[in-house]
Amino acid sequence: MQMKYFLTNHWFLLLVTILSLIFNSCSSNNSSKERKAYVRDTIALGFYNVENLFDLNYDGIEYAEYRPGALGWNKQMWEIKVNNLASVIAAMNADIIGLCEVENRNALEGLQKELKKRGAPYPYSAIADLPNHTVTCPALLSKFPIPKSQGFGGGSEISGRRNILEADLDCGGTMLKIFVNHWPSKMHPESQRLAMAQALAKRIAQLPGQTDYAVIGDLNSDYDEWRKFHTEKLDDTRGITGLNHVLKTIHSGPGNFLSYVTEQEMAGADSVRHYDLWFELPENSRMSRTFRGLPETPDHILLPPSLFDSSGISYLDKSFEVFDWNGALLRNNEPLGWQMSGFGKRRFHKGEGYSDHLPILARFIKKPFFSIAQNTSDSPTAQKPLPGTNISGGFEASMEGWLACSQALSVVRDSSTSASGRYCLSIKGNAPDKNCCAARTILRREIINRPRWTEIGFDLCGSGKFSLRIRSGKGPWHYYNGQSFARSGSARYLPVNYPAWRHIVLPFTYDNTSSADLAIEIRAGKGMPFCFYIDNVEVK
Repeated sequence: MQMKYFLTNHWFLLLVTILSLIFNSCSSNNSSKERKAYVRDTIALGFYNVENLFDLNYDGIEYAEYRPGALGWNKQMWEIKVNNLASVIAAMNADIIGLCEVENRNALEGLQKELKKRGAPYPYSAIADLPNHTVTCPALLSKFPIPKSQGFGGGSEISGRRNILEADLDCGGTMLKIFVNHWPSKMHPESQRLAMAQALAKRIAQLPGQTDYAVIGDLNSDYDEWRKFHTEKLDDTRGITGLNHVLKTIHSGPGNFLSYVTEQEMAGADSVRHYDLWFELPENSRMSRTFRGLPETPDHILLPPSLFDSSGISYLDKSFEVFDWNGALLRNNEPLGWQMSGFGKRRFHKGEGYSDHLPILARFIKKPFFSIAQNTSDSPTAQKPLPGTNISGGFEASMEGWLACSQALSVVRDSSTSASGRYCLSIKGNAPDKNCCAARTILRREIINRPRWTEIGFDLCGSGKFSLRIRSGKGPWHYYNGQSFARSGSARYLPVNYPAWRHIVLPFTYDNTSSADLAIEIRAGKGMPFCFYIDNVEVK
């Protein structure tokens, strides 16, 4: 008797998971590895913001650069654009792919036809062009039948609120519901994205218990939006974000972050919450778009507890990836968007590029969920709760909140040079042309009963031209320059060389402002290599 007849369902799933791990272990960098191979009986779900797929019919609501005949938007440009997008989707080889920035059903059908020519047919499709038709719409292509779909939750074009596409897919007798989203851009305040999240949450609350569904789309919110949005003059919701608070990807209250929802919490969860698959990747690999050279994560796949249980469809653990087609979708480590030449209103289509977003992809299996064990102390989701007014950072759990601010410098966790414990923050690179911000973080206090912080301390070693600045809310910046780190009214980039760890203490008084933010920036001076390690950040 062959071995396969001896395998139980559990051991078969374990074998599937081990095989998947073997295939995935070839490399941790998607841009330099071959396409992943996966075992059969999986369902691949992707999402791709295709950056303005317009047809050649004039409807009167097109963006100016996509009016037929204007600025070079013609049959030749359409064919190049749809060919390029189809080549990406064919290479992804997803069974189901959500799309956004599709003008209408005609444009979607044009993409379907090109995919069929390429031998990658998607016979089923849906688009949320009703009840409110906006300039572009979310859409879906599928190799599985779509017995039912609808659009809901939209608003006016002025608000940036587009319909949400809800689609039921028959995946070989097992049903999977997909919600495809495109939330308002950050030209709009958080209240507009909050309204979209609330409409989606209301619909999810109406679903029968244990419904298998996934929320995908361009939410125009980073996975850690709770930390960022109030610093960008977008917070008109008193600390509430649509992604983190309404869809419950974090545990918190307004202005009081506790922790991220982890995969380990999902199995057996008896309340609606969502696990954001960005946490499957290391922090320095989280990027599907860049803005002014900085990585962003506006595109998401969010999963409910029902995809981590023992029935129906389950998430195939650690299968999430950002698809860059072995680097073909990148230029200078940024997504190679559709190219236009010229300036302002006189920009012309060049017939090059793909999209200013990278696609994302995850896989699912018709088996009980099986978790791949990992060292939780190294997990990006192992963020410890932040006390309200005394914030410490030894970087043992993660480097959450510390962002690289220049392509010339890297900001990563380092496990070989820490002052104490296992980890510290490493900032390395060179700013050859101009002084720049190397890294920054935003600390947020309790909204109620805020004391006035009076001291910021950290351990520092390394060399380079170093300056640091701090401000509370929208108050003035306070500068601290090496080597003495005396307080100053402006930045002065003086060489600093600390071959051994040194403890730095900076006096700081919280300004009389209603904001609860405290912004800290590490700045690098031009013309000298910059290599510093930071540990044990503490604000009292």
